[in-house]
Amino acid sequence: MTTHDLIERYIDSVRNRLPYRLRRDVPLELESLIADSLEARQPVDNEEEAIVEILREMGSPDELAAQYQTQTHLIGPELFPLYKMIVLIVLSVLTAVLVALNAIDIFSDGVSMALLERIPRQVFSFIFEEAAQVVGIITIVFWGLQRFQVGFDSDKAADWDPRKLPKVVNPERFKRGEIIGETVFATVVIVVLNFFAWQETFYTFGDGTPIGFTDGFRSILMFINGILVFEIGLHLWVLRKQAWSMLTRAGQLLISIADLVVAYFLLNTEPLLTIGGLDLLFRGIIWVIALILIIDGLVKGWRFVRAYLINRQASAPQMMAS
Repeated sequence: MTTHDLIERYIDSVRNRLPYRLRRDVPLELESLIADSLEARQPVDNEEEAIVEILREMGSPDELAAQYQTQTHLIGPELFPLYKMIVLIVLSVLTAVLVALNAIDIFSDGVSMALLERIPRQVFSFIFEEAAQVVGIITIVFWGLQRFQVGFDSDKAADWDPRKLPKVVNPERFKRGEIIGETVFATVVIVVLNFFAWQETFYTFGDGTPIGFTDGFRSILMFINGILVFEIGLHLWVLRKQAWSMLTRAGQLLISIADLVVAYFLLNTEPLLTIGGLDLLFRGIIWVIALILIIDGLVKGWRFVRAYLINRQASAPQMMAS
């Protein structure tokens, strides 16, 4: 590891613990401070050891970041990874229970109008009541731990090793496997939907009752195809560039908005399937997908805002230099 890597990792670790309003000026200040400290120690036999000593004297990233800000967050960087993990586990368990209960109802009583009407209400109740209450309780517990410094080890902070700091993470990095998987999935959806949608009947029950998609669904299918093709093209472009950019993030956010618009029109088009009972079940599935799209859109919106703020921070020093 070079001395440049050590300094870059340290400054990046401090930056990630600061609010956005400080992430432009503080790193520049730290670079200057480290350079001055190293110059004051010249000559040195081992520059890496000198940098390690300087960073130890400055303090761990947690300690140094705390000096630049007042206590404004409910849960600090020390506890947030654990908080996030617990919230995700609890919400996953609650979701699994909700799905299991509805599956039991379906297998025991069969699909009924009352069940299909109840599922959307249960989903909204789950999000705005049970899930919100559980997340609130977990947040209060972790706020208490943060407030009274429970679980903080001062000896660990004193013995920290600058050589063990994590590598600098590119905020525009992309996960090749995830993008390839989403691209393949979008391609499969296009093929399967168009294969079944344009058949008058894609399945016939034992009593001779046929089932197929209606003209109302087919009229929306062209927009679904357009969104999926745009998404595939966007993913292929990201794979080619091997990084996300502000433009591709904006395209990703645009796709999420378009998905929600299509979901709205699907839910307001009657009927989508030729059999009423299955049409209601299909609508229930669309409701669930719409809720997932809302969450996914919020995540993509946050990624877009984060990319904008990071790019703004990166360009500010260049503008000042020019």
